Amino acid sequence: MTDPVSAQILTATTADADGVARLLHEREPWESDYHLLGLDPEAAIRRMRLLIEDPRVLTLMFTIGPDRFPIGATQLRLDTGAIINLRGPVTSPGIEEALVDELITHARVRGLKAVTLSVPEDAAAAVAERFGMTVVERDPDFTIDDLGTFMLLSRSVDPGC
Repeated sequence: MTDPVSAQILTATTADADGVARLLHEREPWESDYHLLGLDPEAAIRRMRLLIEDPRVLTLMFTIGPDRFPIGATQLRLDTGAIINLRGPVTSPGIEEALVDELITHARVRGLKAVTLSVPEDAAAAVAERFGMTVVERDPDFTIDDLGTFMLLSRSVDPGC
């Protein structure tokens, strides 16, 4: 019998799309990423379902207990090594680190050389240190009016590096 309060990192299925979409795009009731993406919440859930079904994207979620409701989630583009979403509870920062470590294991098994993450420029140094990444360059493909310029971070998945 499984301990009902045990923490697990699971691969998300389409049945998890609602919980993952809400976790990744809602911050506080008055603030969300939906407006940045131009999506209403239902459109974000449909988009998440498509990402979960996409064989080029691995979606992992951190759950506690038997209900599979995520308290942390992340996604990795398996063709490029880009981490495209990462969110965990502010009160438990270790959850995001556990998710990144799991992504690195999956990336290594799939033969990727590195994973990358785009973050707002003002947070780049702190995020790079937190996840053992290196600031590579200004991300030429990623600018959001409300958040400004983003920096591209990278981390080797080679265990010897």
